[in-house]
Amino acid sequence: AEAEAYAADVRERMNAQPTVDPLSLFDHVYAQPTPQLIEQREQIRAELAAAEQEGDA
Repeated sequence: AEAEAYAADVRERMNAQPTVDPLSLFDHVYAQPTPQLIEQREQIRAELAAAEQEGDA
């Protein structure tokens, strides 16, 4: 029973959907972000902000 409870707990934690900041995907791509990466990050940030504003309206 103890092993089954442990296994159920492990399965539950493995299947949990973590909350991830989409902009964090850009954080560790290169030691120094390229101009293109900075531009892409800004585009995503703007799209997320616009989508958030649409959701509030």
